[in-house]
Amino acid sequence: MHQDGGPGRGALAGLIGGAAGLLAMTGYWAMVEGITGKDPREDAQKQAKAAGRPLPAESSTAKGGRLVYEALTGRKPDEKTANYLSWAFDWSYTLGLSAAYGIVRGSVPLARIGFGTGFGTAVWILGDEVGVWLLGLAAAPARYPAEVHAHSAAGHAIYGATLEAVAAGVEWSLEGR
Repeated sequence: MHQDGGPGRGALAGLIGGAAGLLAMTGYWAMVEGITGKDPREDAQKQAKAAGRPLPAESSTAKGGRLVYEALTGRKPDEKTANYLSWAFDWSYTLGLSAAYGIVRGSVPLARIGFGTGFGTAVWILGDEVGVWLLGLAAAPARYPAEVHAHSAAGHAIYGATLEAVAAGVEWSLEGR
């Protein structure tokens, strides 16, 4: 007999799926670098600098983590702390969105469009392309080469599909409990 676990079960499924999705997206970027011998994001930095239009030196997650840290402590983080903050900002943002997806996916079938790739694409467009720019965490999207946008779109689609696959598996495994 199916028992609705409510939003808590959905959030748990989303958190676990989101962690797997973020790891899959990280793996995608590592695969791209392994195949091409370069990280397109770093290559974009070099090209922009050579053209006299440098991009921000800090990634959007590094800047977000630093700003939160400075607001809470009133001081700048050292380099080691800054690396942890970037990681923590990325994971917090991703897992928060993933938990929300896990809650919504059971009651709003449209949320699962494209087996999660629709959600991943929405996160890419609204977060990675537009949101970080509007929040001042990154340069305008037009400043980045098409290659970076294409790889980022692919990475986010992989994140979304992995999120959905794992969240569905978690939900299935918890059915009736």
